Amino acid sequence: MNLTYKQPGRLLSVFLTGLVLALPWGQATAQHDIRGITPTADSTSGDLTFNLYAFPFNINLPEGSSLQMWGFGDQDAGAGATHDEGAGYNLPQYPGPTLVVNAGDSVTINLTNSGVPHPVSIVVTGHNVTAARTDGNPSHGLVTEAANVGESVSYTFDAPKPGTYLYHSLDGSNPGLHVEMGLLGVLVVRPDPTTNTGRTAYGDGTETD
Repeated sequence: MNLTYKQPGRLLSVFLTGLVLALPWGQATAQHDIRGITPTADSTSGDLTFNLYAFPFNINLPEGSSLQMWGFGDQDAGAGATHDEGAGYNLPQYPGPTLVVNAGDSVTINLTNSGVPHPVSIVVTGHNVTAARTDGNPSHGLVTEAANVGESVSYTFDAPKPGTYLYHSLDGSNPGLHVEMGLLGVLVVRPDPTTNTGRTAYGDGTETD
């Protein structure tokens, strides 16, 4: 008896599915850089430094109106931008600049209040941040050192674990207002490039806060 298989397409699809399942595919790796800014190295301490400022601004809405907000901006005008569009950009923005560092980095954020009518500060979720005044003014702040208009504060911390974290202002008589007005941004801690040459995006030891 002669048997003829009249659906070769189905047989081919079954074969290809088995081939895909049998091949030793490796773990997916990230192929694109994160759009944000990277720090500059301090010539004295070697710490990696971001220079941010806080300032009121208006954001344009789709229907043509605008909304007054407070935002963080990059005082270094995108000198450490990870993409061409970010180079030269120094306006306040919402959300604030995405800060990109590597696991194991010691990071400093210098913050200047250039016009927000409330004292502003920076807290970083998941990190132990040390604050120090750099302007000679008396110490003040709700949960950490804060900066009134014209004042500056430095915030230093180690970034031990890869992950995505939030940084935001938390101070004044209505601290929740700071986030509502736009004083927040994202810190991305990439895996240590000396030990993670495959640039794995997520895996063991990666955290989000």
